[in-house]
Amino acid sequence: MRFSRLSLLLAPLTVAIVYGCGGDEPGGTGGNVTALSDADGDGISDIDEGVVDEIDTDGDGTPDYLDTDSDNDTILDEIEGGDGDLNTAPIDSDQDGTPDFRDLDSDDNLILDQIELAADLDGDGTGDYADIDNDGDGAGDIVEIEGPDMDCDGNLTADPIGTPDAPADCDGDGVPNFMDFDSDDDTISDKDEGTVDTDSDGFVDRYELDSDNDNFLDSVEAGDADINTAPVDSDSDLTPDFRDPDSDNDGLSDANEFAAGTDPTNPDSDGDGVSDLIEFAAGTNPNDATDNPQAKGDFVFVVPYQEPTTPPDDTLEFRTSVQFADVYFLFDETGSMSQEFTAMSTSVPTIISDLKCNDTGAACLIDSDCAMNEICFSGTGTCVEDPLTANMGAGCVPDLWTGVGRFNNCNTYQHNVALQSDPTVTANAIGNTGPGSAESVVQSPACVADPTICTNNPSCSADPSVANPVGCPGFRPEAVRILISITDADNQGGTCGGTVPDVQTAGTALANQGIKFIGLYGTGDDGSGTLCTTPADCAQQLGVASGTVDTMNQPFAYPALDSQVVDATKQAVLEVVRGVPLNVTIDAADEPNDAGDALQFLDYLEVNVSGQGNCTMVSPTADTNADTHDDAFPALLGGTPVCWNVIPVASQSTTPPADEPQLFLAKLTVYGDGSPLDSRNVYFLVPPKDADIPPVPR
Repeated sequence: MRFSRLSLLLAPLTVAIVYGCGGDEPGGTGGNVTALSDADGDGISDIDEGVVDEIDTDGDGTPDYLDTDSDNDTILDEIEGGDGDLNTAPIDSDQDGTPDFRDLDSDDNLILDQIELAADLDGDGTGDYADIDNDGDGAGDIVEIEGPDMDCDGNLTADPIGTPDAPADCDGDGVPNFMDFDSDDDTISDKDEGTVDTDSDGFVDRYELDSDNDNFLDSVEAGDADINTAPVDSDSDLTPDFRDPDSDNDGLSDANEFAAGTDPTNPDSDGDGVSDLIEFAAGTNPNDATDNPQAKGDFVFVVPYQEPTTPPDDTLEFRTSVQFADVYFLFDETGSMSQEFTAMSTSVPTIISDLKCNDTGAACLIDSDCAMNEICFSGTGTCVEDPLTANMGAGCVPDLWTGVGRFNNCNTYQHNVALQSDPTVTANAIGNTGPGSAESVVQSPACVADPTICTNNPSCSADPSVANPVGCPGFRPEAVRILISITDADNQGGTCGGTVPDVQTAGTALANQGIKFIGLYGTGDDGSGTLCTTPADCAQQLGVASGTVDTMNQPFAYPALDSQVVDATKQAVLEVVRGVPLNVTIDAADEPNDAGDALQFLDYLEVNVSGQGNCTMVSPTADTNADTHDDAFPALLGGTPVCWNVIPVASQSTTPPADEPQLFLAKLTVYGDGSPLDSRNVYFLVPPKDADIPPVPR
């Protein structure tokens, strides 16, 4: 204690001695400084405080070397001086030549030290008055005071620039940005948000509410409300969700997930095993576990650029029940047919009603939208009876058109009503018997297929809605085409001048147009014919010649005397659509209005006869395109469920990624003798390219 008092008494004397030896004026350079003193005990030497010139920085009458707060900024010199070592110069934080204890703005941030004070907000050991970054967030105070590139109200317009008198306060919480650890109050620290502009909209992340412009607010994507925890990174790609345009890395941007209402942190929002990206691209509901491409029987392959396709293959199941059928009635109009005319003219609407699958009218997209024993018929988009179970298993046809014509002798075939959807129109056109006493049972069916065989004019026509109609009555190309010949006579017209030299000629004409032949025959007008000698014989021969036979090579010929024709007609049509082996093929077609040609991603199709699931073990199979893979069932009974394996290219190099996912759609259609039986969509998805995310400076 005595030593301390003595030191204080000797301090002025020491100064006097030091400066007195040279004999120069105070402040001169002739003195030889040999010791230091600190009259006010602030850790700054009196020399540094200007004892010679008795500098009084704040003009309060007390020279700095005796003033404990030389600049009167309320921060003591011993704090602003630095390390308390008299041998080191006092700190000059902003390197402007004026040490902090004399500098009213030690950090040169244009805010006075007496406002910032000596508190240390960020705990870095430097008081705020001298700290160029008070909150330690990596952005200097000067920048944060102004707050440039700031849109804190989310109106996409820059907020006003702050000033030292009114520093920017982004979130309006009363704490200016340069003192705020979370300037925009999004629960993500400014340090984590850095000084980058993730979405390049002109506003830095720390000063906007949706840094990646995905419509999910940063406060939502932060993960929690604690700014001391790192913001969540759902896909662990080192880019936090608030900056990541695809937080779960499922290929579907967060912006698209916002629009779809899906979870941007979960690649499969509804947990149905199909990613949000696939469902979004395919148009199914990614929030409904019952609605996805697989539930529709469709499939999606992901074909990234120059990477392996996933999955490497898939198996698709198809129905093979006949969906479309056209039935054309060809009547022998001679007088002995009066009872058949009468029966059919009143019964055709009932016949067709019994043959058609009952339509419930319920709208559907897929079979699962319908009740048990119903299917979704693509032709109407409604639920109809299942052709496999209707009529006690006898079957039905969802879409059935009818038409009618008549004949008697050679070159007399006349077409009356083109194939169309209203059975009443057909019934009304049947009429009564007409002229003639002899019948050309062989030539007339041939003229239905090829009207040029008849030398008369059959007056062929087709429904206006049918593109590329087939034969004289305008069969639909997509329908199973059935000709029902109704007669009680044998072939009394002979060869009709050589136009049909034999039954095979007529059968070939029918086969060439894909027309299946049903013969309904009566009795009483036979015994004088040629080529075939009885009504039954003619019906059977024409069936065989046209290739309309069942699996036992038996034609579809039925006795139908008088009123029996009604029941025989229903039986015959159902047995043809279920009993005639079909040449079942599959076709892949690129669908319009998508990203481009989907077939570039398809390698090949191959029948699956494994017996697993609905993949029936059937034979024979055939390779229709010589690619060494069997892709058809040349003799399949309608209604038999079958499968194809779909093999995509192993890796594609034709379509680079774009900013958005690219979806390509191919339709696989199964045909039976050219009539569509079932179809599936196959999607090929090229994921988008990775977003270019600027790094955060550290």
